[in-house]
Amino acid sequence: MDFINALIVLLNYTIIPALTYGSQLALGAIFVTLIYGILRFANFATGDMMSFGTMFAVLLTYYFQSKGISFGFLPTALLTIPFAVAMMIFYMLLIDKTVFSYYRIKKSPPVQLAMVSLGVMFVTQAIIRIIIGPSNRRFLDGEKFILKASEFKEMTGLSEGLTIKSTQVITIFITIVVVSIMFWFLNKTKTGTSMRAYSDNEDLALLSGIDPKKVVMTTWIIAGILATIGGILYGLDKSYRPFVYFNNMLPIFAAAIVGGIGKPFGAFLGGYVIAFAEIFLTYAYKKFFAYLLPVNLMPDSMLQILSTDYKFAISFSILVLVLLFRPSGIFEGKKLMQYQLNWMASYKPDSIVIVLGMEHERIRDEFGDNHNGITINYVYNEDYNTKGNMLSLWAAREYCDRDTLFTTSDLLCHPDDIKIFMNADYDNKILIDSSPSLTSISEIPDSSRSSISFLIFLKSIFNSQLI
Repeated sequence: MDFINALIVLLNYTIIPALTYGSQLALGAIFVTLIYGILRFANFATGDMMSFGTMFAVLLTYYFQSKGISFGFLPTALLTIPFAVAMMIFYMLLIDKTVFSYYRIKKSPPVQLAMVSLGVMFVTQAIIRIIIGPSNRRFLDGEKFILKASEFKEMTGLSEGLTIKSTQVITIFITIVVVSIMFWFLNKTKTGTSMRAYSDNEDLALLSGIDPKKVVMTTWIIAGILATIGGILYGLDKSYRPFVYFNNMLPIFAAAIVGGIGKPFGAFLGGYVIAFAEIFLTYAYKKFFAYLLPVNLMPDSMLQILSTDYKFAISFSILVLVLLFRPSGIFEGKKLMQYQLNWMASYKPDSIVIVLGMEHERIRDEFGDNHNGITINYVYNEDYNTKGNMLSLWAAREYCDRDTLFTTSDLLCHPDDIKIFMNADYDNKILIDSSPSLTSISEIPDSSRSSISFLIFLKSIFNSQLI
């Protein structure tokens, strides 16, 4: 029983609050990572944009309440979400049109755009102050608790009672729904695919016919939805204090960086990493251990690792450590080179040769000398910055004593296209491009369906005269 009571204490004061707080941070972190990944700058106005959207929800909630409109046992603020989101999207698109687009057209460096976002932050703060003021606002109504401690004690007979607030369940549930819809949109729709392509390689995306204006507009719309819903959920859980949202900017950025900046799923998980770290490191465990330790071994201290005053220091420390030791983020996705090595190995080649240039030592250390039982050999092209692919081919010539497939690491080759050529009987070299024009590849069906770039050389034609 004592163990169960101790677990209830942890649930009440750490686990459930961390899940709630993590959900709120996750929405903000995805906002940050989308803007950075697609629009290429760190938006320091994130916190105040969340506050801006929440402000409309607060005002509309007061208006609905004055008209006798409610949502039953649920908070009335949930009814205001579509209206608040619409106002937030309008504001973001207006800011982009009047401010960010100018610097984007000029191709200003990311640092300059980040500084511009600071200006947007101060303007947003001023608008909030004019409209609603700096005072604390509570706008939660409906049922406050789904489960009360007294009810739980009565049901179970335990000394500790489990308390579950309605805002906690609402926050976690809405976050899961919103994030699930967003991931489905990014991965399963044509517009979402265009956004991911634009994020991965802007130049190639433009060459593929992707409309950059549509991508930018969609990004701001999604960001507006995330910022507003995240801000409302935070305000319902804590209360609406306009300028507290600015303080949340540090843990939100920390969550985005921990997850790997530019990676929405990583940002989602990073929100929970930061939340659990902050709450578990600042919680006083005396009551928890009171159920587990004998009375004579119980210390007099609060058994608190860090004071709550160091809450933001925890976020900052995690951010710094990640930037120092794993700048790509903890939840790093599969690299393009990893993907290519996988399909190369599936053909069971005699060996794989990687010609390296920039960061050659790091790449060599990361991928090692063996992949799925296939030996990897490395060649260093010291002139990679001025003399690229052709010199790389020449540098690897000693390994080309047999029929050889060449591909580049930064362009995605479709395995099905390669399979067609691997099984074909040709007497010459074959060049494949996204817009094929050579008569030698006219037999390939739908050869323009993907941006691919690779070469197949027969050993008979690879000699000094090639270069």
